[in-house]
Amino acid sequence: MPHLRVRFLTEEKVQHLSEKMIPELASLTQTPADHYTLELISSKLFSAGKPTAGDPFCEVLWFDRGPAMQDQAAELITRHLRAIHPEGDVVVCFLPLGRTAYYENGRHFGS
Repeated sequence: MPHLRVRFLTEEKVQHLSEKMIPELASLTQTPADHYTLELISSKLFSAGKPTAGDPFCEVLWFDRGPAMQDQAAELITRHLRAIHPEGDVVVCFLPLGRTAYYENGRHFGS
């Protein structure tokens, strides 16, 4: 935890992100890098009945860290995605998880 899910990137680009971006995010959030997961989700877009290319899309599932940290993380993720995909848009979407709704080995992270 945190979990990052990305779409519309190649496996090689996601491997690069795991080496470069995750350590920076870990430092920013003061969370060990090995607590992060980075998942590539295979997705296909269609428009007017035909396949179309998609721009990088990153979902971040994490415990709420406040708007300032979220803004900094969004900037960092966008910078890394833009470096490997300079054309088009980059979307980063945060999905805050409640600590009592997230379980690991049968125990939630709430107080």
